[in-house]
Amino acid sequence: MNPEKPRLELMRRTMRNLEFIEQHRDLQKGPYEVTQLVNSFLGALAHPWEDLRDDLKTWSLDEARARGWPFPHDQSGENPRTLGRLLGLVRNAFAHGNVAFHGPKDGEIETVVIWNKEPRSGEETWRGTFNVHDLRQFLACFVQLAEQLQTRDSLPETRRHGAAVS
Repeated sequence: MNPEKPRLELMRRTMRNLEFIEQHRDLQKGPYEVTQLVNSFLGALAHPWEDLRDDLKTWSLDEARARGWPFPHDQSGENPRTLGRLLGLVRNAFAHGNVAFHGPKDGEIETVVIWNKEPRSGEETWRGTFNVHDLRQFLACFVQLAEQLQTRDSLPETRRHGAAVS
């Protein structure tokens, strides 16, 4: 199969793999759903982000919140003002391996901390904490939005801008 839009097809397949692992998880023997969730951010957010980031620059965080997006708690550093900027920060954190896991010793991971650093100085510029459920929901919201934008982009020009096609 040679998909027309390989980044979006990778996103779709990544989410199917995540769903499979979530359904078959075993805390003692694996597969491990939080590990797959972190890996899924690369295939389902980092790669498709390259095609979608310009469309998301103007989305407000209030608009995203109204649509059910969860946000990291305990944020520090930069205060993103748009969904696009927040997505960029999350994308960069996962793409550069700036991820830490927290939970009870020998237990399930409960929270995931992600951060960004200034490449030259190594100084931390942003940090946020998600509980696992909210992190999963954040990724699902991105995938849903990416699918909607993909559908919009595949419509004739007159339909994209709300005009009826006769």
